[in-house]
Amino acid sequence: MLRLTCTLMLLISALFAQDKEPKKDPKKLKDSENKYLKIITVINSDYDKKVLSATKTYLNELSKLQVFYTKQGDLDSAVTVRARINEIKIPENSIKSATKSIGKEAQWISQKATYKTSSDLRKFKALAALLSYEGELHDGNDFAFHTKDKDKKPHIIIDLKKPMLIQRIEIQNRVRGSKGDAKGLTIWLTKRKATRYTEIWTTQDVEDDYTIILKTPIKAQYIKIGKSSAVLRLAHVKIFGWKK
Repeated sequence: MLRLTCTLMLLISALFAQDKEPKKDPKKLKDSENKYLKIITVINSDYDKKVLSATKTYLNELSKLQVFYTKQGDLDSAVTVRARINEIKIPENSIKSATKSIGKEAQWISQKATYKTSSDLRKFKALAALLSYEGELHDGNDFAFHTKDKDKKPHIIIDLKKPMLIQRIEIQNRVRGSKGDAKGLTIWLTKRKATRYTEIWTTQDVEDDYTIILKTPIKAQYIKIGKSSAVLRLAHVKIFGWKK
């Protein structure tokens, strides 16, 4: 009887000891790992977005500083600041994180595009630098083109050479002169030149730079940028999206 009692006590102790040990449940371990990864992903994503935002703010401040030096006639300092702007690269990880919701990272698709103006002031021939960002601009590095004073609907039409998916458009206003040229600026898109353009954005605000982000990317080949009256002068235009 004593032997049986001891045996039962040993069995109960062994079972109790098993309950005290952590159970190795693969599913629970996997769930815990997934929760951890989700937390880490959110933290990294927030960090990348903050880095992206801070870098863009810095670039904007540098652009304002360049304009200030230019207006003061200190062209050497303006050129130095511009060189610094060209050196800055927004961290790739931040761009990927910020654009994750729309899939593959948008590319600069307008570098080799061409454009036509609605009119040209004779001494200011339209420069390829508007899209290529290469070379000097007109009138002391101020603008890439200058429409005629009497142009009733001044505009430019950018040709990407084939329909592409457009995600955002960045416009740099003229650098040195009055920014008011850009008041009423409007953007239209179309897949085919012969068809009607669709307006996607307009503003009455006067800014140094404009960034137009399309919540839903639009496929188009021709991008029309203009307004309803007065002269139009811009320094640069950069279009981002996907070639396929």
